[in-house]
Amino acid sequence: MKKSIKAVSALLVLFLMFALTSCGDDAQKRLIGTWKQNPGDAKSFFGIDPVSHYYTFNSDGTYVETGTENFSGKTYDTKRTGKYKIDKEDDLLKLYPDDGWHDDTFGDQEFAYHYTVTNDYLTITTGLGTENYTKQK
Repeated sequence: MKKSIKAVSALLVLFLMFALTSCGDDAQKRLIGTWKQNPGDAKSFFGIDPVSHYYTFNSDGTYVETGTENFSGKTYDTKRTGKYKIDKEDDLLKLYPDDGWHDDTFGDQEFAYHYTVTNDYLTITTGLGTENYTKQK
C-alpha cells in the first residue's frame, strides 16, 4: 500500500512539473510575433506623445521596439533593440535594451512589466498605466 502511494505521489509530482513548465513555454510561444499598440492607449511622458508603438518578440529571446513620437512639434521615428525574458514566478516580462546601462553591482538595465498574453492580445502594465496591443497577422 505504501509503495503504491509513493508511486502515485511521484507520478503526480512529475505531471505537475511537466504541466507547469509547459504553461510557461506556451506563454513565451504566444508572445512571439509583432504587436501593435491599440489606439488611445498611448501615454504622454515628459512632452513626448506616442503616435504608434510596436513590439516584435523573436523566438531567440530578442525584441525590437519601434514607433513614431511627436515632441516639440516634430515627429520622430524610434527603434530600440534588446533581449527579453519571461519571469514565470512573478509573471513579469523583462526587457534588457541593447543601449541600456550596465553596472557591476546591479547588472544590466532592466524594465520589468506585469503582462498577460492571449492568442491575439497583449496587455502590459507600466508605471504610466496599462497598454493594450493587438497581434499583427
